Amino acid sequence: MARAARELAEKDLAGAEGDITAAGAHPCAAPCQRVLDGLRMGQVEAAAKSAWAAVVKSGRGKLTAASAKTLLTKIAGFEKAHGATKYAASVAGDIAALKGRAGLVGGWRQLAVDSIPVDITGGARVSTAGGVLIATVPQKDHVTLHLLPPCGDFQMKFEYNGPLYESFMRLAGYHGSVNVIVAKDVAVVRSYPQPGPHGRRSIMRKNQTDIAPPGWHMVEVGMKGRAFSLKLDGKVISSVDDLQTVLRGETVLYIWDTKGADFRLRNVAVNILDKPVRVRKLDDFEANQWKSIKANCRVDLRLIPTVKRTGRHSLELKKAEDVIHDGMISRPVRLPPGAKGLRFWVARAVKGAPKLGVFLRAGGTNFSFDSSQLNSAMAEVPPGEWRHVEVPFDTIRMTTWPKGGTLDLAKIDTLVIKVGDNKTTQGYGQAVYIDDMEVLIQE
Repeated sequence: MARAARELAEKDLAGAEGDITAAGAHPCAAPCQRVLDGLRMGQVEAAAKSAWAAVVKSGRGKLTAASAKTLLTKIAGFEKAHGATKYAASVAGDIAALKGRAGLVGGWRQLAVDSIPVDITGGARVSTAGGVLIATVPQKDHVTLHLLPPCGDFQMKFEYNGPLYESFMRLAGYHGSVNVIVAKDVAVVRSYPQPGPHGRRSIMRKNQTDIAPPGWHMVEVGMKGRAFSLKLDGKVISSVDDLQTVLRGETVLYIWDTKGADFRLRNVAVNILDKPVRVRKLDDFEANQWKSIKANCRVDLRLIPTVKRTGRHSLELKKAEDVIHDGMISRPVRLPPGAKGLRFWVARAVKGAPKLGVFLRAGGTNFSFDSSQLNSAMAEVPPGEWRHVEVPFDTIRMTTWPKGGTLDLAKIDTLVIKVGDNKTTQGYGQAVYIDDMEVLIQE
């Protein structure tokens, strides 16, 4: 470590890094690493890296309702203090994953309106003051508020004042989601048992001019299993217990065309009823561990600087132009006990980019996921934007099912991703990007 300290003083960063790494758990290694980060990244970026490491450390182990609340507060503090740094952008996937893990710990949780992630298009404007979120949205633009991470069963309530609101529950593409629109003269509830925006089922439509008169209104939503309920100002206006398709996904609130007025939101609270899960990083795509399976299924793949998170890499996939069959890539994998699914980021370069399929393999037996939810999400997200998707293991089916066969995750040895389909032109030369793949584990 004495040599590392001398190399730092002489600005020999490569030499210092090698000696710090070789020192392992030496008590001086961590302080020297902070000095190295400061020289290499600049003090602002180094401070962000150090602050995030402290947040991650506080999130280790099993979370209780109290520790999850503390963790979310620490994450919000990090984003407020360091969110504009390049380092924060480079760990955006890790931030989202840690938020999601903390958010899945039971108990009602109040959401501060200035901590709710917001996407804004066009000339829409969003501000917060006095515990109230205020949005003004021109026609054809919209604001998206991300209220809940991907989950299944939950309760949610909030107060709003404005011309209308629209919410999607369990959104990961339309498939498996429930859509609610409440305006001053109509309330509509739809479910989407089939992929795509047109595969919908009307649950309720009420035309009544007094359903949401001017003023503040309390909305309460519950989703559990195949049941859904919606209350407005304490009155049940929709309740069903026979949803045909139930898929996990995030819950968002859309605000669009406020007709020159403001939409106001306050007192947002959520209660996630799912059993807590933790995540284990499977692949951050900083090194390429994937390969094409065979020549007639070849995929052109490479690591590229990510188009979302500065300073990291994503995996770019393109179905080779001389391949008629599905393009397929694979990598070795060992799943931990309690594994419940995969979660990763996905984006596409252009509209119409190839579909993806996900398989597990044990020896020569394939186990395929229901990938319709994944591809619905890809089809609906604009090119260049990323979507966090989950592929739950409970949608697995055995492609070649031996008599009496069952899925034993302990025997899984390979993860396979399919790119495109058997159509001769589907997806040629069009890129799909994957990043930050994790395994979801039931606590």
